[in-house]
Amino acid sequence: MKTLILSICLLLPLNSFAKTGDEVRNGGGLAEQYLAFALENLDVAIGLCLAKSDCAKNAEGRTILKKLLEALPQEKKAKILKFDSERKNPGFFIIDNVVRLAVTGSKIGDPIYYNLDLLYQGDELRMTFGQATQTLIHELGHHLGYVDHEALELLGAEVRSFTEGNINDVPYLPHLQAKGFSAVGTETRSFISNGNLNLVFSDKKVDLSRHFQKISSQCETSDVDPLASSSFQFFNLHWDHVAMGGVGRGEKVLAGNAILYCKHKYLREYRKVYKFGIAVNVGIEKKYYYLSDRLVSEPKFVFTITKESIILP
Repeated sequence: MKTLILSICLLLPLNSFAKTGDEVRNGGGLAEQYLAFALENLDVAIGLCLAKSDCAKNAEGRTILKKLLEALPQEKKAKILKFDSERKNPGFFIIDNVVRLAVTGSKIGDPIYYNLDLLYQGDELRMTFGQATQTLIHELGHHLGYVDHEALELLGAEVRSFTEGNINDVPYLPHLQAKGFSAVGTETRSFISNGNLNLVFSDKKVDLSRHFQKISSQCETSDVDPLASSSFQFFNLHWDHVAMGGVGRGEKVLAGNAILYCKHKYLREYRKVYKFGIAVNVGIEKKYYYLSDRLVSEPKFVFTITKESIILP
């Protein structure tokens, strides 16, 4: 029988910004989607932390993160995220007489079981993208043989703090509670790694980044200083409720900015900022579900940011 390692995960009170979860509690709700999305993007989150000297400040913490990066392909391939309920399976999440958020094993690829009873409280979702990142760092640290829960929790909190500053998590009308959905965009602030733009529904994630492949070729060309790398990111996401009056029935308009990072071989670095609008067609039957999406218009160039100034077109 596989030994389970307890997880003491810090869940801060979320009364001020809690969102609502899936009513079914069957492993197909918003919390589960946040955890899956966080795992999918964990290499980016770890990379952001490792790139900063004030994140994971001690040597052991940085070693753990580097080992996690190496193990992530195996972890993802193993489909490690599992969900169960202490209420429906009494004793499964109880360690030292305490009901835990998650339990896992001590080897790479071991499943991580999350307690649905603690991911949701009534109709409230008790998991944000940042918290999902934090708890995954903690649990995956156990897979590497580390058993110091406090150290893993603090390390996860450090990665979370750097991640949350680069994440836009925008629910569509938060008061919709169990019927709602969110848009989540990432800005990695890297000239190499692209950010992500996703819709997160209770039953699926939808990648919107495909709409922005064209702008990746819009860095300037130069024979003297050729382009070395580029990437595109997303920020300033919001639901444009004014624009919704001009689109089709059932469509909701996600607006925001895409930013193209351009780095040349020798001297030049700059960012080109675009604005965009995406119409998201949804249906509703007890809760919202995804139908389709389309660009309201092609991403429109706004201005260029250099180290010295902002350059208007």
